[in-house]
Amino acid sequence: MKRHYIFASHGTLASGVLNSVELILGKRSNVWTLCAYVEESVDLSQQVDTLIARIPPEDEIIALTDIFAGSVNNEFVRYLSRENFHLLAGINLPLVIDLFMSENDGNTT
Repeated sequence: MKRHYIFASHGTLASGVLNSVELILGKRSNVWTLCAYVEESVDLSQQVDTLIARIPPEDEIIALTDIFAGSVNNEFVRYLSRENFHLLAGINLPLVIDLFMSENDGNTT
């Protein structure tokens, strides 16, 4: 089972966090970003569904969003019943670095 991370935010915060993490820890191949409301005509629900569909159902997903109970977070709440899906709100650089460093140490909890 492969672990995937999804960074999702209102605007470009998600891609900015990924950019900073890769500057510090190196390139990551298992991270997806979703920057909502950057393009007005794009449906957020459809963006989330398309992104989740690209990840094999047997793989683990850790989704990190910017604001608890915000529209971006609420779209991911729909997937909480999916096996191996975890949702965290309040994405920030120290949290993401800690997640990736723990993964490198073999600690997957």
